[in-house]
Order: sequence, then structure tokens, then C-alpha cells
Amino acid sequence: MVKRKHHGRSMQDVVAKFQQQEQQPQEVNEEENQSSEQTSTSSRKGRGLAKPCSTWNNGQKLQLTFNEFLQPIGENKNKFMSQLGLIARSGKVPLTYLTWEDVPEDTLNSLWNEIQDNTNVPPEYQKGCLRSLGKKWRSWKHTAKKKYFIGHENDDEYLEMAPKDIQDDQWALLVEYWKSEESKAIVKRSCQNRAKQGLPHRTGRIGVL
Repeated sequence: MVKRKHHGRSMQDVVAKFQQQEQQPQEVNEEENQSSEQTSTSSRKGRGLAKPCSTWNNGQKLQLTFNEFLQPIGENKNKFMSQLGLIARSGKVPLTYLTWEDVPEDTLNSLWNEIQDNTNVPPEYQKGCLRSLGKKWRSWKHTAKKKYFIGHENDDEYLEMAPKDIQDDQWALLVEYWKSEESKAIVKRSCQNRAKQGLPHRTGRIGVL
């Protein structure tokens, strides 16, 4: 069982505070409004979702091999990692949690049970597996924001661009949160921190040869 720390605040709390502030009268910048009206709609094209593992939920177990550091290796590694990506996008862990650390323990245990039912993973791999799943969940959340939120300036566009992988009520909550001043402040701090860290790693899965 996973022991976790919870921040004690939900996205709903942040959104409720933001909506109260939004009701206050604000000055309208006509120049910004005209600019937003000219913003083009983002393309939905991409490489698409990975195909589900053929053995998943059909009574068979995907056979995995692990190295000395309990990392998946071998011919089925990529199938397994792709399946984790599908789980991250499945809605089993809604994107409306502020962080991966806020996801309830019961939810994580349910995901781990699913993975155990469909693979030969050892119990010792639970922590590393959920860590990988968390990275994929955060990546999907970032992609959803970049592709379907950034560059759109009004509620009609947000609703029109809502990704089919996210439930409408969850998408509405995400949009309201991303519009909040708190969310914008977090983004600003993240950008400043990345700028201090230098160039990002861009050599892919294999790395430098």
C-alpha cells in the first residue's frame, strides 16, 4: 500500500476562489479582445493514441523482464510503457487533481491492482511503476493544456476544443483553474526555474551514444 502526503486543497477550492474574484468588475482591453478574435484554431493533428496491449484485460499476462534496478527491459518494455500511457489518459485519474501527490491512495491501489492482474510485475516494482504512471499523467495534463487551452481566449473556443478523452465537467473545471491567477503564477515560477536550469534533455529514449 502506498503512503502519501496530501496537500489538503483541491482544484475545486482554487476555482471557487477564482470565480468569486472574477465576478468583480474589471477593465476591458479592446486591443487584447481584437487580438484574441484573430487567434487561429489549433490543429488537432498528431500521431494519435497508442494501441492497447493485446493481452490487457483478456485473462493473459504480459511477461516483463526487469534489470537489477527494477526497471523494465526487453521486448515487451515498450508495450508496457505505452499501456501505462493509455491508463494515464483513460480518465481513471482525473486531470482535475492539482498534482499527482493529491491522487487518493485508493485510486493508486486500484491502478496497481490492474497492472498486477495484467502483467507479471513483482510487488517491489509498485513504487517505480506508479512513479512512471505519474510522469505520464503529468505529461498528458501538460499536452491537454498546450493543445486545447493555450491560444484560445473565450469559453466558446474552450468548449469547442474540449478533448474527447476528458469528461466535459472535468474539462470545464480544468479551464477555470488554468484561467485563475494562482495557476498563472505557478506557470510563471516554473518558466523561471526552467530558465535557470539551462538546456533541457532532448536526446530521446536511447540517449547519447
